Amino acid sequence: MPIEIDFNNRKTLLIGIHLPSKLRTDNTERQFISRKTIKEIVRLENLCGHKNTVLVGDFNMNPFEDGMVEIDAFNAVMSVDIARKGSRKYSGRVYDYFYNPMWGHFGDIFDSPSGTYFYNASDYKNKYYWNIFDQVLVRPEIIDNFDLNSLKIIESFDNERSRTKLLTRRQSIKIDKSDHLPLYFKIEL
Repeated sequence: MPIEIDFNNRKTLLIGIHLPSKLRTDNTERQFISRKTIKEIVRLENLCGHKNTVLVGDFNMNPFEDGMVEIDAFNAVMSVDIARKGSRKYSGRVYDYFYNPMWGHFGDIFDSPSGTYFYNASDYKNKYYWNIFDQVLVRPEIIDNFDLNSLKIIESFDNERSRTKLLTRRQSIKIDKSDHLPLYFKIEL
């Protein structure tokens, strides 16, 4: 659901995403849905008259999957420098970039989980264990406003009486809490 927010006289389009599960779609279907979704996002940007757009949610795809990186889908790149170019042209059409900072959260570099969704590797179709299905994408127009250091995969939170952990001692997700880990980030507008 899109929301246009006005921060200090700068309008920003915030769009929540929840695309269909991998359990019920194949790669071809997810590419089709991504292409259909980006057409709607571009329509909304044109209607609002700006591209100060943030997408956040459960894409049910890793950052490197076709629906995320294909030029006529989300066209989401891992590099700020590439995203800052704004767009790329192919066959006479211009395709705007999204910057996807979630690429940097794979593996063990950060003091956080290695993804937002965990598949048990005993499933022969699964190759990765940890996946990053939950992502935040930003258009180049607001990259400078995105606080990259604030981006975190949340593994626990405090309430009034205690700390709630979302991971087991073996670092898999506690399914009774959620099957995905949430994200935290700040955008200064």
